[in-house]
Amino acid sequence: MYKVTQKLTIKRKYKLTKLFFGNLKINKVYTFEKYKEALIFALSEEIKFIECVLDPNIKPTNRIPYLIYMNVKEFIKAAKRNPLHFIGSNSYKNVNLDQYYFYLVASGNLHKLKKYI
Repeated sequence: MYKVTQKLTIKRKYKLTKLFFGNLKINKVYTFEKYKEALIFALSEEIKFIECVLDPNIKPTNRIPYLIYMNVKEFIKAAKRNPLHFIGSNSYKNVNLDQYYFYLVASGNLHKLKKYI
């Protein structure tokens, strides 16, 4: 089982009292059965850690998806350098690279997002 923790901060402002001003911090935990589903969710939401829980008696381990896969900025830089490999065309000027990155993540085409070291 894989757990992905998403940390959210919500700014709230009330006009009645000064006691309730400030940010509200919420942690949401999502559980997945397969690693690929957890990886796709973590890449699409830009979450840095995936917690792997094998057994309740064993200490969970953290997996970092950005060690193997590129984030949005790295993908845009690589796609501008080599558009034929990453996009499939000779020019990147008519392609929205942000949306194309999230399209690749959502469709499960993660082989184009791997870092080649």
